[in-house]
Amino acid sequence: METRKVVIDKLDLSNPTSRKLILNMIDDQIKDYKLQYLINWEKDHSLSSSETKNKIKALETKKEELKQLFSEKLPENTLGEISFTINLRPNKSFNSRQQRTVGV
Repeated sequence: METRKVVIDKLDLSNPTSRKLILNMIDDQIKDYKLQYLINWEKDHSLSSSETKNKIKALETKKEELKQLFSEKLPENTLGEISFTINLRPNKSFNSRQQRTVGV
C-alpha cells in the first residue's frame, strides 16, 4: 500500500465545533498512547512509562497552546481558517501479501 495524502482545507476556526475537533484529535492521541502503554505493560511489567509520559506531556502542552490561541481576543478574521494534511502510510512491518486464514 502506498502513502496516501488527505488534505483538509479551510477548517473554520470561528466555529466552536472546529476548535473542539482539533482538541479532540489531541485527546484521542493521548488516549491511544495510554492504551498502548497498558497493552505493552501487560506483556512486560518492568516496562518504563517515562517515554509515554513524555509524549503525553508534549501533547498536553500543545493542546494548552492551542486553547490559549483559540481563547485570545484577536482582530476579526485573524483565526479564520486552518489547513492541515494527513499522510497515511502502512507500517514497515505490514506485508500486503499476507492473508489471514480463519479456521473452522
